[in-house]
Amino acid sequence: MLPWLVGDILYWFSWLVMVVGGFALVAIAYRRPDFRRSLLGSVVLLWLILGILSL
Repeated sequence: MLPWLVGDILYWFSWLVMVVGGFALVAIAYRRPDFRRSLLGSVVLLWLILGILSL
């Protein structure tokens, strides 16, 4: 029971970090137009879309 609970907590924690980090990076991208045009900006947006689709 305990290993299952720890795995469940880690899963939800990683999901929460992904969502909060994704929203923070999107906020940074909208504040800085040069970030949006860069390779890093496109990688971050792709990562966020894949994260939402995996839910």
